[in-house]
Amino acid sequence: MTEINTTIIDTKNFRSLLDAVNSGIIIQDHNYIITYANRSACELFEMEQDFLMGRRVHELPFYAIHEDGSPFPGKSTIRLLKLMKGEPLSDLVLGINSASKKIRWLQLNSKPTFYDGTNSVKEIVTTFIDVTDKKRAEGDLHKVTGKIFSILDSMSSGFIIFDNEWRFSYVNTVAERIIGKDKNELLGNIVWDVFPGIVGTELYIDFFKDMSGSNTFVTEKLIPGDNIWLEIMANKHDDGISVFIQDITERKSAGEKIRQMASIVESCTDAIISLDKTGSILSWNEGAARIYGYTAGEMVGCPVDRIIPEDRRHDVNKYLHRILSGENFVNLDTRRMTKNRDIIDISLDAFPILNSEGEITGVSTIARNITDSKQAEKRIQENEEKYRSLINDVLDRLTIGFFILDRDFRVVWINQTLETFFGIKREDVLGKDKKQMIRERIKFIFEHPENFESKVLSTYSDNTYVEKFECHIIPSGERKERWLEHWSQPVSSGIYAGGRIECYTDISKRKVAEMELYHANSKMINILESISDAFFAVDDRCRIVYLNPEAERIFSVYGKDLAGKNLCEEFPELSATNFCNLCYLSMKEKVPVDFVDYLQPQNIWVEGHAYPASDGLSVYLRDITDRKLAEKEVERKNGLMQNILEKAPFGIYVVGETGNIEYVNPAMIHISGDTYEQFEKLNIFELETYDEIGMSEMIKSALQGEPFVQGPVEYTSHYGKKTNIRNFIGIPMDDNGKRKVLVFVEDITDRKKAENALIESEERYRTLAEAAHDMIFICDGEGRILYINDFAARKLKRQPKDLIGKCWNDVVGNDRLKDHLCSLSKVIASCEPLYVEEEVRTSKGRFWLGTWLVPIKDAQGYKNSFLGISRDITQLKLSEMALYEAKRQAELYVDLMGHDINNMNQIALGYLELALEMLDINGDESVLLAKPYEMLKNSSRLIDNVRMIQKAKVGNLKKQVIDIGKVLDEVRNEYLGFPGVDVTINYVVQYESNILANELIKDVFMNLVGNSIKHSNGLVTIDIRINKKCVDEVQYYEVTVEDNGPGIPDSLKSKLFNRLNRGNTGVRGSGLGLYLVKMLLDDFNGKVWIEDRVTGDYSKGCRFVILLPSEDHGNVKNNIP
Repeated sequence: MTEINTTIIDTKNFRSLLDAVNSGIIIQDHNYIITYANRSACELFEMEQDFLMGRRVHELPFYAIHEDGSPFPGKSTIRLLKLMKGEPLSDLVLGINSASKKIRWLQLNSKPTFYDGTNSVKEIVTTFIDVTDKKRAEGDLHKVTGKIFSILDSMSSGFIIFDNEWRFSYVNTVAERIIGKDKNELLGNIVWDVFPGIVGTELYIDFFKDMSGSNTFVTEKLIPGDNIWLEIMANKHDDGISVFIQDITERKSAGEKIRQMASIVESCTDAIISLDKTGSILSWNEGAARIYGYTAGEMVGCPVDRIIPEDRRHDVNKYLHRILSGENFVNLDTRRMTKNRDIIDISLDAFPILNSEGEITGVSTIARNITDSKQAEKRIQENEEKYRSLINDVLDRLTIGFFILDRDFRVVWINQTLETFFGIKREDVLGKDKKQMIRERIKFIFEHPENFESKVLSTYSDNTYVEKFECHIIPSGERKERWLEHWSQPVSSGIYAGGRIECYTDISKRKVAEMELYHANSKMINILESISDAFFAVDDRCRIVYLNPEAERIFSVYGKDLAGKNLCEEFPELSATNFCNLCYLSMKEKVPVDFVDYLQPQNIWVEGHAYPASDGLSVYLRDITDRKLAEKEVERKNGLMQNILEKAPFGIYVVGETGNIEYVNPAMIHISGDTYEQFEKLNIFELETYDEIGMSEMIKSALQGEPFVQGPVEYTSHYGKKTNIRNFIGIPMDDNGKRKVLVFVEDITDRKKAENALIESEERYRTLAEAAHDMIFICDGEGRILYINDFAARKLKRQPKDLIGKCWNDVVGNDRLKDHLCSLSKVIASCEPLYVEEEVRTSKGRFWLGTWLVPIKDAQGYKNSFLGISRDITQLKLSEMALYEAKRQAELYVDLMGHDINNMNQIALGYLELALEMLDINGDESVLLAKPYEMLKNSSRLIDNVRMIQKAKVGNLKKQVIDIGKVLDEVRNEYLGFPGVDVTINYVVQYESNILANELIKDVFMNLVGNSIKHSNGLVTIDIRINKKCVDEVQYYEVTVEDNGPGIPDSLKSKLFNRLNRGNTGVRGSGLGLYLVKMLLDDFNGKVWIEDRVTGDYSKGCRFVILLPSEDHGNVKNNIP
């Protein structure tokens, strides 16, 4: 290896080198006397070197200030005192007023040096960087930012800027008010974190749907809970999204992938086989068929042992066990047997098969035929044996020491050079475990044994990377002291594949040269390491000689790692940069060069100077990224400002000092109706329309620094278009010394039309309300009167103005305040009208009001008030009270009849039954007793029916689950056991037919069966059936009761269920039976109707059809046609 030639830098060369540095450098002794100042320092202070030498800094003819304007040193005195105690002074920024009377801003770094071996400060090296341009850029950025924020905060619309990650970047004052949060709570936070309730809403979905296809989104949305409508307009740009928010509440008051994967698996040339946990084959692809000769039909379901030679059966158990035990991947080289009994070499990869719960259900294997490659490796191994002796002889003569290790990291071979370096013999180490040798012996020949052991053993644990480091051998006996460079890498092929080769190069001479160079240049290095500029030096072959800490930071390397290496070879991305090309030019032409360039790999901007020397090049770099970013930020914010102005929903224009219009946005074009070309020709001071509304004088005042607000006005453009303007807002501007006025114009023409329409509509409805002869009033949600018409006020014996603001409950004198408030709450909550009746007390007496309460929705759809329309119902209430009293008396009579008369009937029936049994009378005479007996029984049945009707009407009986099948069985059994009745009832019991009814359901079917018996002559046959039926997704039980009696004509079928309607039958009755059936079924949400037993011939008998909803639908109102 070529060593680096070093020379001691003499004083002349040293000062020439410092003169080439872009940073100002001065050296002071411990008394602060300047002993040296380089060329850049003289230029910064605008003074000659001879003038500076021998003076103290505070004696120089200029004054210095801190960034806040305070004098220097001032508050830095303590830091300067610490400097004399040996503490460095870093990144102090100060401004100096030099001979040119301009402030120049410098960044200062001072560092003490010690030469005499003591802790006392001998000299102070101070470097200065001119940061005036950076300060100017920061000032421009602040100025532009302030101008933009001033404009944004003066908008009448809310304005928000989000970055590309949806963080709040800016929020103006109006947006703060609309959102209801302070900007300090918003800035820097992600909008979805601040307002999680937005996610998934209609606004959220519409926004992303629209923005996916364009850069603009416009919508009007109601903000729930805040009771405001917002017009939202969003514009997408490179840096994020800007959003205008306008409060418009005032105006509003008016399976393919699976097939692809299967195709890939089938077309794969490797054998892909899946096995279950027992080793049986689940799938077999075409690649497996080609390699093993078996088709999928021959192998699926068979054990995989069929293709495995006897001596390799343990392989399957091995990888199956490992995968089923939790390993994610197993690789092994093994052998398999084809259908032709040929043995082939394969490389097999095994993976687990997981179900949806993540459980292992089997193993998938991918096998590749490597028979040909195995045979090739064997031939290569034979060739290696032939040439090994020759290679050993060559390696023994190299000056680099070698270790060659196999895959188990045992020593296969070392050369003679390594024997010399380590002081070991080849025969003592061949076949030995290198890891054990390092721990027990080898590491102790090095200066830092634990460090050496850690670095080398790490390469054995992860044998995938190249390792390189320096190590120092300690002399002992015949073993000499040496500096070695360790270099090792894995062996990827051949018989030692998986092993490692380690090389050791003697770098002792280079280390000695480096130490000499370090000591010879310690003073220069101390200075270079204290400057804030990056510095590096290369020799005439562009190899790195030195990098200072700032250069190491920029290139993200340590100098010692790059020493002796070509910078552009280490960083090939730099080869195409202007910086690298100019450095080559400086070295070739022997001329200094200056440059500004962007270093992409380092992601920084640099300003630099390359200074050629006889044997290389010195390069100084200054990181100007902050300055460039500030300039770019100014440019970006100017672009953002332009975007804001172009997208703003209100008119904006800029007026120059002479009255000419220098800028107009699209919204202003729309408001005025002019074109851009027409605006370019206009002069504000010459427009009569502007003079009429006083705008010309206001703009002239604004040019003198006085802002203005003018409006609302009706503005007429110079060619006659009329526009309602709420505000003209003028803001003075200073554009690099030129006075201008920024004017905002808000068009409210549409709003004025809506307001006028609203006023006209309100007057029309007020006239209707005042002319009505009902009491009409409007109350808020708490019952306070907002409006009341004259008729209502007269009815209450008051004046309308005396009632506004009072609670309606207090006005009408209602004692039931709790019920009253509950009624109002129901109206507001349900959005449904509600009718209430209340008694009103006035000084003139009492009366009753019937009032409809109707909820009123505001423009946003919220119900926060209600309309009341009341009518005097005093006479109606008196009639109802009289009716109630009459009804109560009627119920008393029904109870009297149902109890007392029924008791008397029962006594008479008892005596008649005794008479029929005990008296010896013939048939004709018995009729005289049987007829009164039958009439008394009919009388009792009539009373029972009346009482049942009363119970059903009052609703005293609660519904319960009843098995209708069981009820029908009870009805059949009662009539079959009734004496004197010749009847056949056919019914197949069907239990668990549950409905929701009460105990009167049995009377329904007792009446129906009784009617069939009563109205038939001779033998009666009755058929009862029950079936399930679905009507409009509601389950019903359909019960049919049909007989073979005389039937019912069509003209009577619809009338029989009406009260006291009977057909022309020979049997007398009360007419309440079927009426009771209909009434009870209605109460059970069921239905009944009559059909002919034989369709079209009513004389063959009739069929009663009853539908009753099942238990689960018992409370559903019937919707049966």
